[in-house]
Amino acid sequence: MDAKELEKVMFKKTDSEGNRLPALHRYKYMARRLIEASKLILEKYDGNASKIWKGPASAKELENRFREFKQVGQKKASMAVNILVRDYGIRITGDESGIDVSNDVHVRRVFRRTGLITRDNGKEVVEIARKLNPKYPGELDYPAWVIGMKYCKLSNPNCKDCPLNEICPKILT
Repeated sequence: MDAKELEKVMFKKTDSEGNRLPALHRYKYMARRLIEASKLILEKYDGNASKIWKGPASAKELENRFREFKQVGQKKASMAVNILVRDYGIRITGDESGIDVSNDVHVRRVFRRTGLITRDNGKEVVEIARKLNPKYPGELDYPAWVIGMKYCKLSNPNCKDCPLNEICPKILT
């Protein structure tokens, strides 16, 4: 299937009964990216995506494997490794110290507003997470993301109900 044909499938408006369907992705270029990703999985992993994380690999090696895919940077790669280890029990060589927080806007906002970092900077978020939880920095990723999504919103943060309310200095600049 070529990208144009896949794009039609991904953005099909209605099903066979005329019911409105949601798009499978919001960006049309993702049809091309899906084909590129499929080719990489076929060529490098014998058509089996689970081979990306099979076998002995460190957190960094897994992150680098995910980063081979276009549109996958530090954020998506570190999140993927973290989810595989935390939620699916995938074993890595070494320990969890190589699993970092993701450079995500919500994570950065929580770290900034709590005073853990001084500016909105992904590298600083990773460095601080490594200092705060050296054995598993990525363990801070999901809780910070949830707080950023649910309470510490860009505008109108809900500080009153936030689990960090009593200890957060609420740096809202």
